[in-house]
Amino acid sequence: MLAAVPRSTRASWMRRFGARWGLRALLAVVGLGAWQIAVSVAHLGFLVLPEPASAIGDGLRQLGRSSFWSMVGITAELTIVAAVAGVLVGGVAGIALWKAGNVGRGIESVLVAWYATPTIIFYPIVLVLLGLNSWPIIVIGIPIAAVPSALGMLHALRATGPRFERISRSLCLGGFTKYRKVVLPAALPVALPQIRVAILFCALGVIAVQFVDGSSGIGYGISQAYQRFDATAMWGLVLDTLAGMVILNALLTALFRRRAEVGRAPREGRPARRDRVVRHTALGATVLAAIGLWALLSLTTSTIASPAAAVSQLADKAGASLGTAVLSTVEALAVGFALAVIFGTVVGYIMGRSHVLQDAYGSLLAACFTVPTVVIYPLFLGIFGVGETAKFVIAGISAFFPIAIITSESIANVDPVLSKVAESLHCSRWQAARKVIVPAVLPQVLGGIRIGFGVAFIAVVVSEMFTSNYGLGVQALTYYNQQEYGAMYGMIVLIIAIALIGTGLLVGLEGRLERRYE
Repeated sequence: MLAAVPRSTRASWMRRFGARWGLRALLAVVGLGAWQIAVSVAHLGFLVLPEPASAIGDGLRQLGRSSFWSMVGITAELTIVAAVAGVLVGGVAGIALWKAGNVGRGIESVLVAWYATPTIIFYPIVLVLLGLNSWPIIVIGIPIAAVPSALGMLHALRATGPRFERISRSLCLGGFTKYRKVVLPAALPVALPQIRVAILFCALGVIAVQFVDGSSGIGYGISQAYQRFDATAMWGLVLDTLAGMVILNALLTALFRRRAEVGRAPREGRPARRDRVVRHTALGATVLAAIGLWALLSLTTSTIASPAAAVSQLADKAGASLGTAVLSTVEALAVGFALAVIFGTVVGYIMGRSHVLQDAYGSLLAACFTVPTVVIYPLFLGIFGVGETAKFVIAGISAFFPIAIITSESIANVDPVLSKVAESLHCSRWQAARKVIVPAVLPQVLGGIRIGFGVAFIAVVVSEMFTSNYGLGVQALTYYNQQEYGAMYGMIVLIIAIALIGTGLLVGLEGRLERRYE
């Protein structure tokens, strides 16, 4: 016979349940009210923004149509294949980079820089190589999931690996048994927040590719409604997508139920000169290997220009306009990313320290992250006009979500012993945050900020194709439309170079912050 649940426990659960849904209802009321005001008072109805009641009604009607569920099935299938492959590849890559030591740190910079590159630009190339089928979307989705999974596993192993390797040696465990029974079970919970973001971001990438150049799936359905100026149907599908992402996040939360006990990660001192040489050599070797692979692919099809042709054609076309484009993109990236870091870390910390807020808004935050911002570009265009403001607002909103999600998850998973130690020492909330909580989660938060940098860069470049007359995105799109593929690939090289520089600056800042909290 099952034991009765204590009345105090039942009452506590009811209060927590009521607070969670009360906060969600409050947010829904505020959001719908703001939406209605935007349509009726601010006169934004002509900007493909229908009445909220109309959009919600259409979204509910979509649930009864077989065509809707066919689109959902196609998108879900592609997302599952790409996400599973990406997480597996990323997990293995993270372990390999950790074992590689300084060589892995050099390659890590290339991974983050690649993640900051708008991979959707490569879709036409993959389409030529693999044909008109589902595989190009899967190939684009795999690295989207693989890179954050690799970074999450890498940071988790750095935080927990050395300690548990010593435990493995004391238990006389070696080889695969050591990783299967000790190291990976300890590191995996720490990496789960970034793995969950990887899966959600993979879904975002699949939907975005379907929206831009797909022939089926939920993204294609939103695109078709957008092209025929059916605002009600488009926003109905967007709301259905948002609801689906809430469900997906809930499933991932249940699957990743295990909580990590995140303690203070071991810090490494300033790398010796030999270590810096090894890292830079690994970075250079990786770049050269990528250039060599590019050169080999250019021999297979005329659609892919060689590295030399790409640089020379871009140099022939470049002038004062290229400098203006670079400055415009970098300014929007810097402003949007800075805003995302400030608001994302603050909101993430507040949510992570409150179980009620985490329960109420955690799944919604993750769901909003997976709604392709490309579908709301017309709205930003109408509010801010064609210019720089729309770019950094879109970049800030896009990067805010991964930073806030990973920060809140990491804060929520801090070892409770650390909080009790801070209380026993009579630390104020500010002192506990600065001296205990933040040092414990710093590697995970910095990993989220790196992902946020990549997301912000992607958002800026893609938004320039829709909401701006200046920037690298406009230049790349112009060369693509004119079928000047050499200049387009040269622009991609320039984008990757800027991403590498930004990544290098972030790595330097991370080192300073980690040494400060030693």
